[in-house]
Amino acid sequence: LASAKAGDTVALGKLDNVKTGQTLSSAKGGISPLVTLEPPQPVFAFALRPKERKDEVKMSAAIQRLAEEDPSLSLRHNQDSAETVLSGHGEMHLRVVRERLEGKNQIPLEGHSPAVPYRETIRKS
Repeated sequence: LASAKAGDTVALGKLDNVKTGQTLSSAKGGISPLVTLEPPQPVFAFALRPKERKDEVKMSAAIQRLAEEDPSLSLRHNQDSAETVLSGHGEMHLRVVRERLEGKNQIPLEGHSPAVPYRETIRKS
């Protein structure tokens, strides 16, 4: 490929060290990076766990890789409920992520709505 103009679609392979949102250039010394847009806050959450406990580390590593590819994904571990909660932009978004985890990474998963934290306190009455 000799050149690409604005609006052209170009596919590049074997870019293991390139992350989503980085600016690529063939100019010597590079060019200043383009302004990155912050993805909107996730609005939908889903708790995931592997069907077999031995796959927990494998699942966490696979989700981290997906989160690097898709900055709109958010992963957190809820200390109160001991759940791994994956957040995204809707049910379809998270369904696609789950299918990628189960298909590409061969990790059978169980999913459900995240538990609502509930705490009791003793009050003097």
